[in-house]
Amino acid sequence: MDPMALLGSLGLGVALLIVVVAILLGAALLLLAMKIVSVEGRSYLKALGVVVVAFIANLVVGFLLGMVLGAGLLAGLLNLVISLLITGWLVSLFCKSSFGKGVGAAALYWLFFIILGVLVSTLFGGMLVATG
Repeated sequence: MDPMALLGSLGLGVALLIVVVAILLGAALLLLAMKIVSVEGRSYLKALGVVVVAFIANLVVGFLLGMVLGAGLLAGLLNLVISLLITGWLVSLFCKSSFGKGVGAAALYWLFFIILGVLVSTLFGGMLVATG
């Protein structure tokens, strides 16, 4: 077997594992956000469903905005706002809650994910600097 093909398939497998872990962790963070905002009818399976559907929808919206507006600050900010509204609508749809509570839970969820991303980036960046 070609070593580069093996390396490529290993990279694809790791990327898939990271996406699955991020979705599972995202569902737990969304459930926590829904609990803080007091969304009725919440469960981990509903949060998982919201995260999976929002992931796909936000991927499509981000792609379309990138095609129309190009890569830039405006496209990024517009994508963040639209993603927040989509996730909030999905929370209200899946949990049969108000749209306001859904958007509040979605905003808290995105805030949690941003904080987690900064912490993980700092941790791995510090590890790279320390070993470099």
